[in-house]
Amino acid sequence: MPSRRPLARRTVLAALSTSVVGCVGVLDGSGGGSPADVPSPAPRPDREITAEEFVLVVSVSADEEWIGPYIPSQEGVDPDPELAMLRPMVETPSGDRVGVDAETGEAVQEVAEASVQGAGRTRTVMILGHPRLEVTISGDALLRTIRAHGHRPETVPYDLRVLVDTEPYLERTEEGVIVHGRASHSVERTTDDEGPVLAHADVELAPWSIAAEPADEPLWALVDLEAPLDPAAIDLESVRFNDVPVVESARSEPIVQERDGRTVAAFAFPREEIADLLDPGPHEISVSGTVGNSVFVGMAPFDVEG
Repeated sequence: MPSRRPLARRTVLAALSTSVVGCVGVLDGSGGGSPADVPSPAPRPDREITAEEFVLVVSVSADEEWIGPYIPSQEGVDPDPELAMLRPMVETPSGDRVGVDAETGEAVQEVAEASVQGAGRTRTVMILGHPRLEVTISGDALLRTIRAHGHRPETVPYDLRVLVDTEPYLERTEEGVIVHGRASHSVERTTDDEGPVLAHADVELAPWSIAAEPADEPLWALVDLEAPLDPAAIDLESVRFNDVPVVESARSEPIVQERDGRTVAAFAFPREEIADLLDPGPHEISVSGTVGNSVFVGMAPFDVEG
């Protein structure tokens, strides 16, 4: 792993003039606490979340072993690499899009400071991390190409990687540019899966602020997922507060509780690691992870008292 070189978000998005070939940075962790330990959050701070400091990277790639027999290569080169790609599209709450048009295959660029790149059978979209983004993955063109070869598969399996970070950084290699980051999540999907690619989560924190020299007790995050996702199905080891994993313990599943008529999952994070990560002052933080074949991301205001 190269030394970390944090880049401003504008620099990262502008720098992707060559292909993005991967996302790395998954950390291990497990979760702790018991239902009796989970405090009730105070009222949410009256502060708008813009998430403009976050960069979201969505990367999709068709399974090489699956696709190989359907589209035989000639001397290792695909007959039409463009048609051998999946087509991701990211839409903001205002309806602006960035990605690849499902029908035409043309790049769509309606979002400032965003980028869509391709490398081999991988397509990657980078965008500022709006609180709510809708991601769709189309395999129609790829299926048409496969069917033109006389095969009749119904769906395309693919790997999804989602990276959420305030300071991604780039490593230039002979193969292209690798995006390194902190909170990175991977799931396996198919193009006919019904669960959302990227799910929105409402996040409440208890407490909403910590001291720069924090107490020993954990900070709790309560996560409310959009329907139909089940908070009890969240993969505990995938959950991150920015890039901080949950507190280690013998628990193998999240704490699930009913709060104000909602089913929420509660996660404990070590305050000391969070204080080491963040400078004193106001912040926008992310809580992210995987649930089934979806990646969820939620944002919340947070303060470190100086």
